[in-house]
Amino acid sequence: MRLDYSGPSREFFFLVSRELFNPYYGLFEYSANDTYTVQISPMSAFVDNHHEWFRFSGRILGLALIHQYLLDAFFTRPFYKALLRM
Repeated sequence: MRLDYSGPSREFFFLVSRELFNPYYGLFEYSANDTYTVQISPMSAFVDNHHEWFRFSGRILGLALIHQYLLDAFFTRPFYKALLRM
């Protein structure tokens, strides 16, 4: 068994999140407030298999939270409230 000290895992989550939450793909868009926070794009309904992509996004978020890895994505406050069902 080889120890990686979480380097490759941390890099994997960082790179996956950078691509997954990229507004270019149509699932997410930058918020009106700034270009650092993202929110769900209304145009995501036109992305093929968008429900599966959002399910995958949620799983990546969950795994990152469980393993305490940072993602290259910042969300709007209403998005966090929706995740917490508040």
